Amino acid sequence: MHTSETTTRARRTIGLIGQMNHEWDTVIAPFRSNYGSFGHLTGAEALSTLLEAGSQDRDRIYWGMLSEVHSGNKAAERVLLQAMLAKAVNLSRNCRGLLVLPAPDAMCVAVGAMWEAIRTFPMHQTQKVVGTLALNALQIITTTHPAPANLPEAREDSALDRIITAEKETDEHVIHSATPLEELLKVIIWATETGTLTAEEAKLLGRFTVSTREEKYALAEELGLGRYSLTTYAGLIKAKLRAALAANNLERGCL
Repeated sequence: MHTSETTTRARRTIGLIGQMNHEWDTVIAPFRSNYGSFGHLTGAEALSTLLEAGSQDRDRIYWGMLSEVHSGNKAAERVLLQAMLAKAVNLSRNCRGLLVLPAPDAMCVAVGAMWEAIRTFPMHQTQKVVGTLALNALQIITTTHPAPANLPEAREDSALDRIITAEKETDEHVIHSATPLEELLKVIIWATETGTLTAEEAKLLGRFTVSTREEKYALAEELGLGRYSLTTYAGLIKAKLRAALAANNLERGCL
């Protein structure tokens, strides 16, 4: 079975994530529930259906589970949250507006934002479903917890370089870079509003950034690119952004 933040053995039960994983392992995973069009499944089977979906089926399967959520299916809501926990952990560690909070509080905000993104997902969006969920959760966080103006900036050679190359992951597929993802969201909004990037370039850069390594492989396959070709393409988009920012005398934190 796919291993992740949500499916590891002998997990800690401290903190919100630990408590949620313990609840999952002991109360939800072993028992059957009605997942609507997916049938009666154990929680573990339902989670595997999501996490093990191939690139051609992923959008359809996640959208189908979201459809169950929007029909009032609480079991579907909980399994989707479990599938997205690793991304919530990632957001809690990356969003500058959360860095000023104690780690447990930041985690609660990130998980709450992901839960809200699941509940309010725009059902007309039938493609790039997982990436849209993650970006919507990020937008909720940056709206409710903007970074303080006086938060010190970390020294770095290039904010955009760090955004694109922040791919170091643990065996649980949780990214631990210190890059503030909300800076990318600001840059993307600015770039699309000014015509610096096309809508497709902006979406690709957003998806690339919030994806795990496995999801980047799936994205490359979807686009008909090799893994390194995708990284190169993202780098070209980054270079275009960097040039536009320089031309407008903008630096990180100015957007």
